[in-house]
Amino acid sequence: MKDAEADLKGQAWRALVLLYASVQFVVLTAIAMLVYPGGAVYQLDADRYLFLRNFFSDLGATLTPSGR
Repeated sequence: MKDAEADLKGQAWRALVLLYASVQFVVLTAIAMLVYPGGAVYQLDADRYLFLRNFFSDLGATLTPSGR
């Protein structure tokens, strides 16, 4: 019985870590979108992150397509 309880606690811990990582991903991605200086491949004069025109990998770039 103790093995079953320990296994259940281990599974709950793994589920919490997965939930925490998922929430952290969404929050940090949203922050990155908010502080993105702007520019997209198809619209260089954009002044913010354009969800439908920027690539997700643009958030990690050190230089935007517009050179900012």
